[in-house]
Amino acid sequence: MSSNFERKLLEDLKEQSRRQAQIAAELEPCLTVTEKSWKALIGLQQTQIQFLVDIQTVAARLATRGEVEEISRPEGAGTGELLSGNPIVGAEVPAGDGL
Repeated sequence: MSSNFERKLLEDLKEQSRRQAQIAAELEPCLTVTEKSWKALIGLQQTQIQFLVDIQTVAARLATRGEVEEISRPEGAGTGELLSGNPIVGAEVPAGDGL
């Protein structure tokens, strides 16, 4: 009686082993993320976010074309006449990474 049980158990183990071997033979791409690479990815994302914030801050201080024309227009000059080479009075140069 135990001999019959042992054969059945042995056959089950062999079948289970075959199934596991087939599953293991199937290739699936995988990615390993280490703590070092995870920190680098998060750091890159934080740098990009800070860069975007800086760009938005600078963009908020930019003058529109109409504002530049209005500032550049001398008293009594026509709408289409702009002075070239005159600096914009009161323009700020943002401090930072030289953007």
